[in-house]
Amino acid sequence: MGATATTPARPHASRERRSLPRRSAARRPEPGRATLDDRITALWDRLVADGTADCPVCGSELAAGRPCESCGSELS
Repeated sequence: MGATATTPARPHASRERRSLPRRSAARRPEPGRATLDDRITALWDRLVADGTADCPVCGSELAAGRPCESCGSELS
């Protein structure tokens, strides 16, 4: 009898996904830590009150109604 090389059958992608651990849909922030929503809301509040705030991407000054001059990010 001769040896035959074969490629092992690959399981379907849907089976692979089911075998991966699932992440919790509702992750709770650690007590005392700000959420992304908290941080963006505070940034908006500073923009409204002062007209400027620190850019959440690069830390440069972000002016209300304009993209960041340093990295080009903008809030909308």
